[in-house]
Amino acid sequence: MGGLGSRFQTEGYRFPKPLINIVGRPMLFFLLDRLKLEPEDKLFIALSQGIEDEFQVGAQIKKEYPQLDLHVVILKFQTRGAAETLFIILQSMDSVDLSRKTISLDCDTIYFSDILGTFRASESSCCFYFEDRGTKPVFSYLDMSEDNVVHAVKEKVPISTHANTGAYGFSSGNSLLSSCIRVLDVGVDTSGEYYISSVITQMLSEGAVMADVALVTFDNMKKFGIPYDEVYFGKPWADVYVDDKAVHAMLDTEKIAGEVYFYEHMPKEIKHFFPHITESVKNEATSTYTITMDKIEGVTFSHLATSRCLTKGRFIKLLEALRFIHSSQASLEGDEKLTEMKTACIYANGASKVRVRLQQHKALYEQLDSDVDLTVKGILNSLDAYEQADAGVRAAVVHGDPVFSNVLLEKGGEIRLIDMRGMLGDVVTTCGDALYDIAKVFQSLCGYDFVLLDLPMASKDVETLAELKEILRSFVQAHYNIRTFRDVEILTASLFFSLIPLHDRPNHQKAFYSMARGLIFPLETLNHAKNLTKSRYGSGDQ
Repeated sequence: MGGLGSRFQTEGYRFPKPLINIVGRPMLFFLLDRLKLEPEDKLFIALSQGIEDEFQVGAQIKKEYPQLDLHVVILKFQTRGAAETLFIILQSMDSVDLSRKTISLDCDTIYFSDILGTFRASESSCCFYFEDRGTKPVFSYLDMSEDNVVHAVKEKVPISTHANTGAYGFSSGNSLLSSCIRVLDVGVDTSGEYYISSVITQMLSEGAVMADVALVTFDNMKKFGIPYDEVYFGKPWADVYVDDKAVHAMLDTEKIAGEVYFYEHMPKEIKHFFPHITESVKNEATSTYTITMDKIEGVTFSHLATSRCLTKGRFIKLLEALRFIHSSQASLEGDEKLTEMKTACIYANGASKVRVRLQQHKALYEQLDSDVDLTVKGILNSLDAYEQADAGVRAAVVHGDPVFSNVLLEKGGEIRLIDMRGMLGDVVTTCGDALYDIAKVFQSLCGYDFVLLDLPMASKDVETLAELKEILRSFVQAHYNIRTFRDVEILTASLFFSLIPLHDRPNHQKAFYSMARGLIFPLETLNHAKNLTKSRYGSGDQ
């Protein structure tokens, strides 16, 4: 149930689709009533955050079916189809769950046969279908052999009269997870959705065997006296976020000045990674900038990561995009500009910035930790050594702030980056230390986005981020000329330390300090952490 249900809202329905009454009972309950669940079965239900907050669907299900082993998975962003929703659910399962047979059911279909019993008896994955004799192809359709083995599946293309009901059985959660990952990493096609049919096609391409089970037909509907228009067969609906056609900004003058400079000087070969600027105006009287850029229809990596929807393939796409940017050459003119990359102080946001922040906000830091001087010493000694050794990776073009909230994944799977800095200290420039960008990415892998969104990190989240850290470590060591990955950890510690005064919520400040301390002293005992004011967030490395 990953959609917002906007189609029903526009038709005057107050409740979301799963709770719409059919003959006086919610549609979802009709589905659950007819499932012959066994005591060891687990039921995972995905609900959008907005729908759950307003209607408490999970609580209603638990009240109606107290005997169910129910697991409600909250979707923190609008998924773009059932495959993406399924991936998030699968990320919430443990290894035992993933090893078991798994069936996916649309919430808007009522079954009058024992589909679970049929699936339990099946030795392979399977699709449940009905005979569609309609004139408009609104389902996904199956092409199969005489012995009911699926050869192909097409979305809204009537390659046969065998239309999927929305019930798909898989030999294991692991096999479904693997195929979902590959589908998500490729990106959506022109349809704009990650359909289950894409997952099945992926499985078929890898030689998986899927059987067809014809159980639900319109004849059955007639048999039970249900008019056709009382039951809606179809795919889960997932609306794309729709904003204005352009984004206008006129704030933080220095920040926008750097972004404008970045746009004016970035090389052509990297323009596809950024929104297109349609207008850039400077008001000389007020010294303010106004920029107008194209909208981007996508989802941030921040939401993907906190929703367990950031695959390894998607993450590598980001790393490859940053590497391509770092290897490009800025569009500079004039002899003086051509020496910019060689002479710019790429460490302007390093040790000097930490010292300024500490001087300006000493009381705040001491409030967080009476032993803050030890942390400061660890950060500054490491940064000073890093800068004196000129260990940075000098690049003509850097983003400046590629934390996950500034990275978007478009519907087609393309990476888009926003909020480029275009400054080193108070100097506008495109160049900088490529490892500073890498440290910003590592910052998100330490749990930064969970803190910002006030989300607790479960063990599964820690495990996933740890896997992505190893991917980042290997990628950087393979493609960047660095002394040691420890330099990235030091830079990240300084980032966490410096951003503390920029946040006014005490729990965020405590979390960021804990992360900074944990990165500087990764092997220290927990005694120091126990003396700190407790926070529900911990360091990503502890």
